[in-house]
Amino acid sequence: MRPARSGCEAAGEAHDDRRFDGSERGWEGEAARILVARGLVYHSLSDVVREEASDRGLDHERETLIRVGNDLRERFGAGVLAVRIASRLEREPPPPRSGVVVDSIRSPPRLES
Repeated sequence: MRPARSGCEAAGEAHDDRRFDGSERGWEGEAARILVARGLVYHSLSDVVREEASDRGLDHERETLIRVGNDLRERFGAGVLAVRIASRLEREPPPPRSGVVVDSIRSPPRLES
């Protein structure tokens, strides 16, 4: 599992302790780490975008990933990343009595998928 990092960690900034919402400066990465430590299985929508970029032979720079994510949503709908995670979970379900953490959800259509 790739260590979950919140946007503020990646930018070298202090956490804003009022946010726990999946925003770029939220604590969702911290929550993911805690839940994984308790036995939940980790998946990230951002990892889906990175995998797609790799499949296309592209780098993982922020701008590239934004373009790839936007292209996927334009071609397959707003929930494409969540749908790909759901398909992965159908193929490889988590162990019994375990749960799943899905990180990097940034918009309601992704939740609805």
